[in-house]
Amino acid sequence: RMVLGLDEPTTGGVWLDGIQWDHRPEWERREYRVNFQYIPQDAMSALDPQQTALEHVVETLTELGELSKSDAHQKALEILNRLGLQSRINALPRELSGGEQRRVTLARVLALDPKIIVADEPTSGLDPDRRRTVLQALFANLPEGAGCIFVTHDMSEARQWCDRILVMLEGKVVEELSGPDFVPTHPYAKRLFDPWSEEATE
Repeated sequence: RMVLGLDEPTTGGVWLDGIQWDHRPEWERREYRVNFQYIPQDAMSALDPQQTALEHVVETLTELGELSKSDAHQKALEILNRLGLQSRINALPRELSGGEQRRVTLARVLALDPKIIVADEPTSGLDPDRRRTVLQALFANLPEGAGCIFVTHDMSEARQWCDRILVMLEGKVVEELSGPDFVPTHPYAKRLFDPWSEEATE
């Protein structure tokens, strides 16, 4: 919420693309918001029940991306096709599976070519196969040079997809992990990565 400018930090600051993001009036942040996008945990509640998959993406591109209707339509088709939804473009949210709903929310964000994406547990509630499909769709289609802040409680997903992991406990970073091995040393981080370890079950 602080990265997205919805909450203000009590200490420190948030800088995005060289711009101080915290403690600024919304009118100053508005023109940059298109560069910093959010993927919600609950896809169904984020989608308009009366709009098709294609209409969701077209509206995003015309309202936030400021594209013409025809250009937005073409770009929306391209991103939906990349995400494997070419046969579902006219489906309403209730007609989509959970994984397909997630990919529509991805399409809306990725179509804007953002610089930073905050993905808030984007696979929550999905079975393992759908989780894998959604994450492959997200990370394989990140715009060139874009970063993704991936919020997850699944350390196997973090190991697979992340270059850098921040382990948080009660709102504070207790360990930072990087490199190919991600060997935690903090007791809480150890429990997250290996809940069946001897130390975690003591």
